[in-house]
Amino acid sequence: MEITEFTEKLKECKKGKETAFIDFKCRQIHPTIFKLISAKKCKLCGSISRKILTVEFYEPIENLTVFQAGLLFSVFAENRKPLDYANYHKCIAGKEFIKNIKSVNLWRF
Repeated sequence: MEITEFTEKLKECKKGKETAFIDFKCRQIHPTIFKLISAKKCKLCGSISRKILTVEFYEPIENLTVFQAGLLFSVFAENRKPLDYANYHKCIAGKEFIKNIKSVNLWRF
């Protein structure tokens, strides 16, 4: 993913919650594919809404950090910019992480 694409997506996002407090599970399907899964139950009707974010990388990653997983889920699934973001796309680690993203797919049901 190009950094310009990522910054455009960030500009569309609203200010949101802190990254570590988003309720989701992270699973590694393949060394280059991660699934971030969230399920929330409605207080009124009891129905469950699920969001599954599939992220594919060009190069294998051992583990996503809590910040990286929370950043991906909050930006692409929740459409919110984390409060602890602090221009991550401008540092060397952030540039490498963003350039390594091959595709992001969101499924809601």
